[in-house]
Amino acid sequence: MKKIFKLTLITLTATLLTGCCLIDHTKTIEKVAEPMLKELQQFYEEYKRYPNTKERDVMLERSGCKMNGNVCFFEKEELRIIHSIIDSKGDYYIRIRIFEGNPVPKNSLASCRFGIYKNGVPNDIGCSKRACLDWRQ
Repeated sequence: MKKIFKLTLITLTATLLTGCCLIDHTKTIEKVAEPMLKELQQFYEEYKRYPNTKERDVMLERSGCKMNGNVCFFEKEELRIIHSIIDSKGDYYIRIRIFEGNPVPKNSLASCRFGIYKNGVPNDIGCSKRACLDWRQ
């Protein structure tokens, strides 16, 4: 019994200290980001330009979102479209985040960024998640 308790305590402590939360919210965002990146690549190949907000939202809908403004409702989560911009190099990026706290979002639990370079090559999905514990100084 003591060994099971110690093993559970060690596992839990290691999980919390390494920042690995039990729920990986990046996986939810990736379920939208992967088909959206394909949609974006097809759009660029066809039109040789980046989508406007309305066209972006249509692609997000086809990727599984129910859009309301800049919020994508997907699998009971609210994914917020934070950026949908052309950077200084001429590349197009989209950043999607999940926040904790409803209706007022507090901290970002996870964020994914993806896009397409100005030459039409897709920029892979890169995600990050917040650690389980916020260490304050």
